[in-house]
Amino acid sequence: MIRNARHPEPYELEGYGEEHGDAINEIDNEEDLLDDFDEWKERNDLFFEKVQDQNYWSSI
Repeated sequence: MIRNARHPEPYELEGYGEEHGDAINEIDNEEDLLDDFDEWKERNDLFFEKVQDQNYWSSI
């Protein structure tokens, strides 16, 4: 998977931002932020969208 090239959908970022607020700024490492975002997607029943996203970027 090409993690650096992934771009979440605007609605995903909005939902993630609403739930995590200022905590996003506390994560220093971009990889840790992406891991946290992926975990959020799983917790919010967005697992299918995450797999689709991963498959898309790994096929490039």
